Amino acid sequence: MKPPASSLSRSHRQLAAAIGCLISAATGPVALPDVPGIERVLTVGEAFEAEPGVRLASGFESVALSPSGHVVGIGRIAGDGVTAESDQALVYSAPGSPPRILLREGDLVRDLDQEAVLITRIREAFVDQHGNVAAHVDLTHPLVGKSLGILTGPASHLELIAYAGQEVDGLKLVVPMSLSLTAGGHLLYHASLTATTNTLWSGRPGPDSKVITEGVTYPGMPDKAADFVR
Repeated sequence: MKPPASSLSRSHRQLAAAIGCLISAATGPVALPDVPGIERVLTVGEAFEAEPGVRLASGFESVALSPSGHVVGIGRIAGDGVTAESDQALVYSAPGSPPRILLREGDLVRDLDQEAVLITRIREAFVDQHGNVAAHVDLTHPLVGKSLGILTGPASHLELIAYAGQEVDGLKLVVPMSLSLTAGGHLLYHASLTATTNTLWSGRPGPDSKVITEGVTYPGMPDKAADFVR
């Protein structure tokens, strides 16, 4: 039985993105052949439609895909106004739309308390079927200095919701790790508030966003939560 066209489109889009991740910049601009049913997302050397003077300079360091065909990739860019301090970028592509740069190293973003935070490196990124994005980043925060944090939100507006050194219930959040984004757009990551208490969080750290904490007894669980995901 032939799969529906939408399924073919999604798998072809994922294949194209995966191929793009392996392209080397050593050969300069690359001309890929047109293959029926495969949608090319972006090619090394190609300029961004919204920023004609800026182009993808190398193959993506990493690519994440959603079942609905959204793509995010972390790669190097070059061109007008791009320096060694701003040449790493998070690129986003929605089905039927040209790829665009969501975030660069050197960008200033706001946390939920409206503090201006400098992004110094993009480590990994994920996207769900609705186009919501989550990214793990290195940053410099005016309150805690160098730190590691999590940005999330729709592609049109990413916010810093958690970072190492953040105050939560009078304690300091230790480095947030193991970031994931579910198909429904739910953000999950784990971080501790002390050196020994590991917690799985969903969303901005707070009493209502704790999913499970090791050492705590929950209804239906006869024993305390064990030492989970490290």
